[in-house]
Amino acid sequence: MEKEMLEMQLEEVKRLDRQYEQLEQMLLYMRCLAEQAAVSVTSAERQELQQEFNQALAAYEQMVEGATGTIH
Repeated sequence: MEKEMLEMQLEEVKRLDRQYEQLEQMLLYMRCLAEQAAVSVTSAERQELQQEFNQALAAYEQMVEGATGTIH
């Protein structure tokens, strides 16, 4: 029984590790969007990148909520 409990905990750790990697990738993507917005020439480009960033942020928050149950 203890072995089953440890196996379940190991699977949970693996799941959380995968989610953490996804969150890291999302943050890298968001950082790239922010850098692109900083060097964009036109306000239309900045506005488009800001919208894409906001969508990425919403997706990131959903991923965090899924990983932790709440957004801190």
